[in-house]
Amino acid sequence: MTALPSDLRRIVTDSGIRIYTLEVAAYRSLPVNVFVIIQGEVQHPTYTALVDVGSERPACAQQIMAGLSVLQAEYGERVSLEVMDRIILTHEHPDHIGGLPLIQQRSRAPLAAHALAAQSLRDPAGAQQRSLTAQQQLCQWMGVPPEMSAVWLSGQKRPILPAGVDVATEIVPGELLDGLIQSVHVPGHAAGQVALNIDGVLLTADHLLPPSLPPLWPERLRPFLGLRHYLQSLDTIEQQTAIRQVLPSHGSPIEQPEQRIAGVRRKVEEKLLRVFEQVRSLPGQSVFEISQALHPGQPEQRARLLLSQTAALAEYLAQQGKLDEKLSDSGVALWSAAH
Repeated sequence: MTALPSDLRRIVTDSGIRIYTLEVAAYRSLPVNVFVIIQGEVQHPTYTALVDVGSERPACAQQIMAGLSVLQAEYGERVSLEVMDRIILTHEHPDHIGGLPLIQQRSRAPLAAHALAAQSLRDPAGAQQRSLTAQQQLCQWMGVPPEMSAVWLSGQKRPILPAGVDVATEIVPGELLDGLIQSVHVPGHAAGQVALNIDGVLLTADHLLPPSLPPLWPERLRPFLGLRHYLQSLDTIEQQTAIRQVLPSHGSPIEQPEQRIAGVRRKVEEKLLRVFEQVRSLPGQSVFEISQALHPGQPEQRARLLLSQTAALAEYLAQQGKLDEKLSDSGVALWSAAH
């Protein structure tokens, strides 16, 4: 029996646009929200769009299709993958785009994505090779022991999609997509990430989340990643006007976005201070050593995320003139407080 979405929520905007949130299981311990946008009368919609498609797991795609069936049965919506007008991809991460091959078996809807995400979608094998090379260089820069980096990188060789797909429309921030959706470029977590404003309802993708910070990597891994871009994008989100609801791609709606943004900034400042104090107390450490000192005894997956975050924090402190970086003969960045 096909599982239903673990949560389904409905919002009606001031102009009558319906936005449905379907929470589906991207992976066993990672739920993700996909969204269905419907404009027009229930029996005669003039526009339907699916925002994100979940992961490559067949069960995830089945949950999306089951959710669409619920919209038909409980709300009378004339919506299905076969008649969808548009598929919009918020960013180029596997829990958001991995389900494309399965979804496109049922839908011929044209894809829309930011140009930076479109690069990965059109050439996933090339993007993966570039990413793997950059990750190898990053591991060396962070001072990750070679045997550990070899294990980590061995799991990074599969492209995010088995083959390239056609991106019919490159989303241009500031312009209306399909005459309806205002997009905002919010890099930091992903280079090609966009937030979508539909009649005062803001879909923030993975940029603004209710429980925690999104995973962050240093900008040296790829342009438009890193804490500097993340914080600038927070400013961009904060400048959006007439927002009545914020819907993230993970977790529940954010009822008070201003307070959440302030909380994120406080958390970032706390993390920056911890990294700075660790470096000041024991100069000459690598990012790997700093992360191990600040976060001992973590499970492997969390240790990797904290390592990448520590690299992003150190990089930002250097950009702010608070830390100095010196490369060792082996190419490892060693950190000290700036004088």
